[in-house]
Amino acid sequence: MNKQDLSIGFIGVGVLGKGLPLALAAQGYRVVAAFSRRLNSAQWLASRIPGCAAVESAQELADSVDLV
Repeated sequence: MNKQDLSIGFIGVGVLGKGLPLALAAQGYRVVAAFSRRLNSAQWLASRIPGCAAVESAQELADSVDLV
């Protein structure tokens, strides 16, 4: 499977949850959605990964990606 074939979303973008999505995106994986209890945390991550969006619920994230 190609890195670009899989859309990935992250739930929990706090202090510990920021590193993995940034690293995966840097390696060419499609990180397309982020959710966190604090919307501004998800927005912070989304602003640093092209094509990534902050979403308002875990369900919305799960419905929009291949891998959570």
